[in-house]
Amino acid sequence: MYRIGNVSAVDAKNRLVRVNFPDVGIVSGWLKVVSAPPLITLDIKTGGSEWEVNEKYASADRKLGIGEEYTKKSPDEIEGKLDPMQHEVKVKVHAWLPFIGQPVLCLYNDDFNSDGFVIGGL
Repeated sequence: MYRIGNVSAVDAKNRLVRVNFPDVGIVSGWLKVVSAPPLITLDIKTGGSEWEVNEKYASADRKLGIGEEYTKKSPDEIEGKLDPMQHEVKVKVHAWLPFIGQPVLCLYNDDFNSDGFVIGGL
């Protein structure tokens, strides 16, 4: 069973939200938010020189073949450095978490009052 509602509270540390379903006058218990962060890779050049890039992904190994490390923990981290120019960049990719008031799609077991999940924003 699925329902659409609006986020009414967020527990960022535990990746939980409560959702208001105005059509039935119910606010959910704490629902787990499904984590599906994107996989981002960088190919950086400055003045034709390639950067030395270290990538650490919270993901199963996808065998991309460019020296990634798969940490299986969030967040993804990408660091790059171009030495004689001393340029540096660091990118962190965190899993999405909805904001209060955002419409979300929730997935429940057959019993509406049972445990459920937020599977995405609308």
